[in-house]
Amino acid sequence: MAEDSSRELFEYFQKMWNPMSFPIPGMFQPTMDVEEIEKKIRELQAVENWLKMNLTFVQMTGKTLEMQKSALETIQESAKQNLVVNFKGNSKVQQNEDWPLLQRDWNEALQAEATRAGYGLTEAQTSSSNTKDGVGITINVSNFRYLTTGSRVAAGIMVGNAWVNSSADFSDLKSG
Repeated sequence: MAEDSSRELFEYFQKMWNPMSFPIPGMFQPTMDVEEIEKKIRELQAVENWLKMNLTFVQMTGKTLEMQKSALETIQESAKQNLVVNFKGNSKVQQNEDWPLLQRDWNEALQAEATRAGYGLTEAQTSSSNTKDGVGITINVSNFRYLTTGSRVAAGIMVGNAWVNSSADFSDLKSG
């Protein structure tokens, strides 16, 4: 029984002094042979290299995010001064009698949001390079269904849903 308690005490001290359970040569454990030590060294070197690789990856990710943040801040500042939107539609869209209404409503909504966010927004009929800093947004509409407020009020839910199929292209106004 005394041996069991001394073994438990020995295990307790070993866990306290060595929580990672690496063998500690010396007072609590006999010295290991050279092959075991070399094996442990190789294992620890592998862990060290893995940690270095992860540290480098984290550092690279941090630097990349810093560069991205800087670029976005620059773009946001130039965009606040000069944000230009251009609505484009294919021939089917341009033949739709509601195309001017969609452009007007979309432009008004963008103007309201830009003003609220502190951006300067203008609409251009064509997307072309400019000498001023800023961001150009070309909204390409391939198809849509426009519903007026009057049709919503008159027919309610029976009129159906409005929808727009579109994409947006962003460009630097100086370089195009």
